[in-house]
Amino acid sequence: MALELFTVLRLADPAGILFAAELTADDGKDRSSGGSSSKLMLPSAEMNPENIIIIYNRIPKTGSTSFMGLLYDVCVRNNFHVIHLNTSRNTHVMSLSDQLIFGQNFSNWVTRKPAVYHGHIAYIDFER
Repeated sequence: MALELFTVLRLADPAGILFAAELTADDGKDRSSGGSSSKLMLPSAEMNPENIIIIYNRIPKTGSTSFMGLLYDVCVRNNFHVIHLNTSRNTHVMSLSDQLIFGQNFSNWVTRKPAVYHGHIAYIDFER
């Protein structure tokens, strides 16, 4: 089976931390622009805008609610989905098993791509 890369860009944003992930073919080029980049090996997926996933980690009191309001306003006409991550009992830290399940879920959920996932969550290490 041919393997391709899952590229994760971590970009600082005043209203939160933005993780942009795209299932891409490896052409040996670094696609990051100012952020750090990690590449994870996953099963094959075609390189196209339909596979883009953005994980927006909201930070209180930084305008993230206003930013999300804008995304909800433009998502339909720009053909992407906005999905709220609601952690149980408002815990912001996911266990390792929950992180693994989360990564598998959003990687395999093709009916809701492209997508922006948002919520108040702690750091998730996608390289695990």
